[in-house]
Amino acid sequence: ESISGRYYIYEKLADLYSDGIHIVPDYKKAAYWLWELITDEEGILTGASPEHTHRLATYYYEGKGVRKNRNQALMLFKLTVDGFNEYEKYKGCPISEEPEFVIHSRRMLVKHGKKSMINTLQTEAANGDKKAKEILEEFGIELVKPKSIKRVVRKVEQPVREIYEE
Repeated sequence: ESISGRYYIYEKLADLYSDGIHIVPDYKKAAYWLWELITDEEGILTGASPEHTHRLATYYYEGKGVRKNRNQALMLFKLTVDGFNEYEKYKGCPISEEPEFVIHSRRMLVKHGKKSMINTLQTEAANGDKKAKEILEEFGIELVKPKSIKRVVRKVEQPVREIYEE
């Protein structure tokens, strides 16, 4: 059994139970298979599947198939953003070009006052990213204006050249 084959089966099971195709939706089972998708063999979160991490974060946030747990949800939303940047070949992708599930994760982190996400968005907004600016405005967070670089030119005296006689 290959890892990609197992991954595909887990993904289809999670989709089957969450979408309720030909069966009654069962979010508890969908959450179980989502966990299997985003953890390694030792059960450690990998962040290798940001879209699935986001889905599970939403389940925890809403109490859908699992006990409502905002802290767990926020940790998974953070892992979604980090995982997207790390694993999805979009390192350096402007926020404005990120998929909606990553933008939603950023919004949830800002909504709950996660300072590191707010700082990231303020920096990107100052650099002209429209989506970052939009998210900050949505939550009434001030934009940080980039600091102007002041060039201080000091008048430096030239050293006096001394001529040494031998």
